[in-house]
Amino acid sequence: MPIGSENIKAAFEIKEQAVKKAEQQYEKAVNKASEEAPRIKDINTELSAIGASLMMAALSGNNEKINELKKQSETLSKEKKQLLKKAGVKEKECFCKVCEDSGYVGGKLCECIKSIAKEIALSKMAEKMPIDKCSFDNFDINYYPDEVRTKMQNIFKFSKEYADNFSKSSENLLFMGKSGLG
Repeated sequence: MPIGSENIKAAFEIKEQAVKKAEQQYEKAVNKASEEAPRIKDINTELSAIGASLMMAALSGNNEKINELKKQSETLSKEKKQLLKKAGVKEKECFCKVCEDSGYVGGKLCECIKSIAKEIALSKMAEKMPIDKCSFDNFDINYYPDEVRTKMQNIFKFSKEYADNFSKSSENLLFMGKSGLG
């Protein structure tokens, strides 16, 4: 079944919304933790200042200062992580560890996006053809005229047995006839 670029675009939108929602929930939890533990706010302020200092040190080519600032940043980041953990804030997790929610792996679509796009395609198909409403349980033999009803009962019985005993090694079935047969 072709996925289609429209479904891929919709899959990216769904993924983006889920990631954005998770980020908002994470930020909300961090803000709440920051209110309860003011040290988190202080660390954020210090990290911002270190970031600006890192940029200045990089522009001046002062490698010693860069290394010192990186160590300070790592120490503060670890402290912040511990404070957040203590406050019950879980680390941000990717929905897909393969692509880290980018949707691509090695320049190709990740399976997570393909999977969402397939679900969208199936959903669209189901709207047009209510496959989920078609089953052996709701099959109505009275739909067929009297002259073919016996033949259809035999086909129904064969198809039901085939489905009940289906396995990976089952032979294929080929339905031939007018449109709507299969």
